Amino acid sequence: MERVAIIHGWTDAQTALAAASRSREGGPLTLVSAPGAGGYAGAAWFAALAAQGEAAFPQVAQRWVLDCADATGHVLAALRAGVRGIVFTGAPELRARLASVAAACGAELLDAAPPGSQRGGAA
Repeated sequence: MERVAIIHGWTDAQTALAAASRSREGGPLTLVSAPGAGGYAGAAWFAALAAQGEAAFPQVAQRWVLDCADATGHVLAALRAGVRGIVFTGAPELRARLASVAAACGAELLDAAPPGSQRGGAA
């Protein structure tokens, strides 16, 4: 079973990862940025946060997803920063092109945040 947590920074991520490390449920933990965080927090911040989480909690299977809303440029910045999970809610014709670029980078382009994250989700 996938567990989902919305994060706004290291404190949220650390709390969710610590809870997941103590949980007997197993399954991956998906850490999703707040809506639109690709624009106001940036891809480099999110990539660094993911690297910190993976280093601090290697025992937890982690999936990191940055929400870039409908901003094509933020998606491209996320791909350049090495982010592997990206939400893009923009135009379908742009989505198809971005999905192709993301796949070539080994990333996944989502059209919505993972289930459970829309209302705050929990680890």
